[in-house]
Amino acid sequence: MPSLRDALTDSMGEGAPSMAPPVVPDTRWTSQAAEALNVADNLQQNGDWEQAIVHYRRALALSPTPPAFQRYVIYNNLGWSMYHLGEWTSAEEHYRHALRSSPAAPPTDHAYINLATLHKAERRVKPTIKAYRAAVSLTHQSPTWAQLGWALMLDFKVEEAVHTLEDALSYRGESAPAAQETHNYLGFLYSFRRDWASASTHFVKAVDLGLPSNATGCRAGRWAVSEGWSSGGGVTVHPIAWTQVRRAVTFSDELQQQRAVAAGRAARPLYYPNASEFVDEHTGATHADAAAGARARAIFAA
Repeated sequence: MPSLRDALTDSMGEGAPSMAPPVVPDTRWTSQAAEALNVADNLQQNGDWEQAIVHYRRALALSPTPPAFQRYVIYNNLGWSMYHLGEWTSAEEHYRHALRSSPAAPPTDHAYINLATLHKAERRVKPTIKAYRAAVSLTHQSPTWAQLGWALMLDFKVEEAVHTLEDALSYRGESAPAAQETHNYLGFLYSFRRDWASASTHFVKAVDLGLPSNATGCRAGRWAVSEGWSSGGGVTVHPIAWTQVRRAVTFSDELQQQRAVAAGRAARPLYYPNASEFVDEHTGATHADAAAGARARAIFAA
């Protein structure tokens, strides 16, 4: 996570108190404390986590109760350095201290995102979802929205994940930084539903958003993904989506298998779909063009 020192525009930690923390009078923020913070930020950006901690603590020694924004920055960044040193319990404590340091809403979503990153590493899905939800409610940033959708999918909340990602596209639009990622996740989710047409649409859109923006020499004025193949039942699945759909179905079944093992149930065999078994449960259409599906290569039209 980059330094927060200049982040002014960028909430709900698990276990956060329901009442506002007591107001602590700010001590004077000195030029020496500001310099220590600047040195710490530069060290952290260079991956020198131990020395960054030394200088963040020096800033606190020079100003034990700094103004709310600087207090938030210091404790959040202490947590980030501790996380990289494997001190995860201390990292979480510092993130939560940062969140409690603000008299109102946190000034940025960084502490929530860092909490979510920590919980992901711990493989704790529900706290991850909680932290991402807080970050999204605070800043509505599309990359965080996309990660929330993915975390909901890992918790088997497929419908909520679909709504979350569709809300992100509706709110931020196709030009948002994470629109490509969001469409890719929606492709996975519609594959979980066995809605192959919708899955294909989102996978192809994800590819389309990743095409070169420079259209020099392109007869049509822009690069676009060409049309694919149809079962004849009115459901079109693009060849480029085949690999992703197959991967998504396999991933879904692997998750189900892990969940069964964790619950002490017998795990069913993994399902690896073939093109001949590629049936859209919403229309009943069967995609039998195995040769087209097996090619699974990118075809671009100009």
